[in-house]
Amino acid sequence: MSWKRTLTAVVALAWTQALAQTQEQEPRTMEQPPTGTQEQPMGGEMQGQLPEQLQAEEAALPPDWSRTSRLLTQARTEVTRDPKRAARHIHDAARILDRHGREIRGQPGADLRAAAQNLNTVAEDLRRQEQVDATMLDQPYAQAFTAMASYHQARAQEHWERRATQDAGESLRAAAFFLERAAMAAGRGGEETVRVTVRETRRVAGDLMEGVGVVPREVGQAISAVGREVENLGRAVKPRGRAGRRPPPTE
Repeated sequence: MSWKRTLTAVVALAWTQALAQTQEQEPRTMEQPPTGTQEQPMGGEMQGQLPEQLQAEEAALPPDWSRTSRLLTQARTEVTRDPKRAARHIHDAARILDRHGREIRGQPGADLRAAAQNLNTVAEDLRRQEQVDATMLDQPYAQAFTAMASYHQARAQEHWERRATQDAGESLRAAAFFLERAAMAAGRGGEETVRVTVRETRRVAGDLMEGVGVVPREVGQAISAVGREVENLGRAVKPRGRAGRRPPPTE
């Protein structure tokens, strides 16, 4: 029996070493510019599946924001086989966005409320349909994730002005997460400017959260870069009226 235990231990050790080598190589691979794989991020969003790195980041978000992201991911996974269940998930996510949109002033709050309204509209459409096309979620999801990125970018700015570095780092990390999801939903996840902004924002956020190597100029640049990408995406994903869906004017 001892030789069997020895063999098992050797196999387990070899597997662990191989896994460690793979994980060490992954960051270097991510640094390379995309070569013919620009559409892969969109594919993951379309299938309702997140890459492992985003799953880990999602789990590290504050509870409300982690739950919102999971609800929208679940809805995307289930939309074609159970539209009504997907609609419930989307309604739940919309309620969280609307609540936070009422807690913050200015454009970020207005954007969250508008995104919540758009999500509720598409959820009502899902409730009335037996067969749906998952692409109907692209625009409302892109708008919602863009609004969430905008919210967290604004919070990061507020925290940084008070030099609350830990809070600024957490908000900046969340802004990068939702910016990447917004770009994926909009079919722009492979764009180099988005990739660089997300990567550098994550790096700066990590420095802030660890409290080491913080360069004030880089923090300001990261916050501004996220703001620019949010603004660009916001224009691209602005909802367009659908014929026959606009309600009559009320007095």
